[in-house]
Formats: sequence, structure tokens, C-alpha cells
Amino acid sequence: MTIKNKYSIPLIIIALLGISIIIINNFDKPGEESVPLHKVIASEDVEKVRMGVMVYHEPRIEAVDIDLTDQEINEIRSFYNSVPADRMKEVQEVNPALVAGIVFNLKSNAEVRIQYDKKDVYVTRTDKTGQEKYIVEFPELKSFFENKLESISG
Repeated sequence: MTIKNKYSIPLIIIALLGISIIIINNFDKPGEESVPLHKVIASEDVEKVRMGVMVYHEPRIEAVDIDLTDQEINEIRSFYNSVPADRMKEVQEVNPALVAGIVFNLKSNAEVRIQYDKKDVYVTRTDKTGQEKYIVEFPELKSFFENKLESISG
């Protein structure tokens, strides 16, 4: 019995120290910031912009590239940049039933995909820090896609 007691107190102390270290390391340290969900796209950072839509021709679906004017590119970029943080919701996956999408290829080798599934607008931002996926609830973005889809379908 004496041997058990002799080792039990140091073991308890070591266990408590270990748990304390784990808890302290899991808290955000002052000055450390997590990667922001949304990053502004500056016009001078844009290298290339592409848009594609899915067009339904019974019985098949066809992917069609859409030419965007400079005004439309600036408009969608402005809408994207204006989304407030409280209108973003992080998601793990983007709905695969997309009907339209716009890709901003940036000079920094980053990419911003803004995609639409007739219900939600998804953003997938890929850069050197990784990939972020989120839904934005911003009527102007949704309207942009709806208007483009309507103009294509006639």
C-alpha cells in the first residue's frame, strides 16, 4: 500500500499538468488570427474571369461558357466584396446540382468560385492557406445569376 501512495500523487500531478497544457494550447493565443472566411477581391488582383452555365436541351445538359463584360465583372466583384460577415455560413460541401458559376483567377495563384444552384450562392475560395467553402445570403448575387440565366434561356 505504501508504494502505491508514493507514486499516485506524482502521477496525479503529471496528469493534471498534461491536461492543463492541452487546454491552454487549444485556446487562441492573443495576436493570432484565424483565416478569414471571406476575402475582398481587388480589381488589380484579378487575372482572369470565366462564367459557365448549365443549359438544358432535352434530354441532355450542356455546359456553356458565357462572356462577361468588364461592367458585369466589376458588378459581380463589387457584390461579392459587399457581402457582410453575418450573411455568410460555412459549409463542408457545395451542392453538386449547380446551374451557373463564375471563377475569379487571381494573380496570387488564388481562385474564388461563386456558384449558384437556383437556391443558394456558394463561394469556394482556394489560396495558399487552404480552401474555404461557404454560402452567402446576398440578394444582389442571386439576382445577377437569375438575370444571366434568364437572358440565356430567352
